[in-house]
Amino acid sequence: MVLGIEMDFGSKLKSIRKLNDLSQEQMADLLFTTQGNYSQYENNNRVPSLDLLKRLIDQFDLDANWLLSGSTEQVVNFNDNSSCNIVSLKTENFNHPYDHFEQLQKKVDDILTIISKNTK
Repeated sequence: MVLGIEMDFGSKLKSIRKLNDLSQEQMADLLFTTQGNYSQYENNNRVPSLDLLKRLIDQFDLDANWLLSGSTEQVVNFNDNSSCNIVSLKTENFNHPYDHFEQLQKKVDDILTIISKNTK
């Protein structure tokens, strides 16, 4: 199954939850947040913390670039009802100039650096 191009964060979050057959409450529990906060993330009414992003990436073995940028396709293989495994990341549909991609990659790298510092 391919999770689509140019999806906003909330749409990706909802897709991940539904594809794993989880309720908002179950997803919130996995991410150590409340169902109310989780609902706000899905509706793009609240920005997730770096800690929550890291838990989401780790819990579902997601590609951070895909999750944060919305600029690439991501193929997901579901091995069971509780987790997803990334099989490949396709970038052939990336329509932005190369220099824009470098700027985006730098931002993602900066975020990942912050996440790794906060988890040590």
